Amino acid sequence: MAEVIKCALYDHFEMACIRRCEVLLELKDGETISGIARDLKSKNSAEFLLLVTDDGEHRVNLMHIDVLVFSDSGERIIIS
Repeated sequence: MAEVIKCALYDHFEMACIRRCEVLLELKDGETISGIARDLKSKNSAEFLLLVTDDGEHRVNLMHIDVLVFSDSGERIIIS
């Protein structure tokens, strides 16, 4: 069975997508990526955030995200 994040944390991603929020993602490998949260998708039992950046659309595996930051409020959600 694939790993999934807790429902309460998933709700933050859903809200970001519904509101088309600008977010900053701090990934577990230390990388950061920012853009507009657009949608959530599943593929092969993995869940992804579709993020629109200046470089185009990116799929980010939710299990690779350490921190979700809402750019407008500065709110930080610790994912892992």
